Amino acid sequence: MVSKYSRSPHIRASPNYCILQSAYQQGHSTEMAISKILDDIIGSIDSGHVVALVSLDISAAFNSVTHNVLVQRLEDEFGVTGTCGWWISDYLTGRSFTVRVGQSTSPSRPMMTGVPQGSVLGPLLYTIYVSPIVCLIASHGVEYHQYADDIQIFTRMTVPFATAFDSLQGCVESLQYWFWDNGLLLNPNKSAVAYFGT
Repeated sequence: MVSKYSRSPHIRASPNYCILQSAYQQGHSTEMAISKILDDIIGSIDSGHVVALVSLDISAAFNSVTHNVLVQRLEDEFGVTGTCGWWISDYLTGRSFTVRVGQSTSPSRPMMTGVPQGSVLGPLLYTIYVSPIVCLIASHGVEYHQYADDIQIFTRMTVPFATAFDSLQGCVESLQYWFWDNGLLLNPNKSAVAYFGT
């Protein structure tokens, strides 16, 4: 359900960009994300449902974005081609890293993953990278909300709970496989399940 917390049309440059991503744009703060989720949960409880919510966190999310997959996704799903596509590709590539421990420094290696943190483009490129999960989540019939690399998926449940819970569990499993296929890992220490009801 798209509510009053959704983006205005002029902010969304592409229909593929998640309208329920509350980070990285003016007027969409953590408070807005919490308000949206609470509104959905309280509305469901008022309708006599129990809500199961799974909060997922991705480990080192910004460092794990694979450059060639991101560039291909920008082209295929967002239509970023030509000069703009080359510019972004050039922006991502040609970087290198070393590791230093004490007085020892490793040889320089090319960076094949990661978006520059602290940049204006980094967060936008990350949200574009994970944009396909919106269709994956919707295919399981559960609701969701995103804030940066945090994802909340939830479903309304009535007795018996089996069908709704199976949908939620199937969604988590599908997301985990999608993350693996795209070089990302869920962080089990920051992921949690909660139930809400009267």
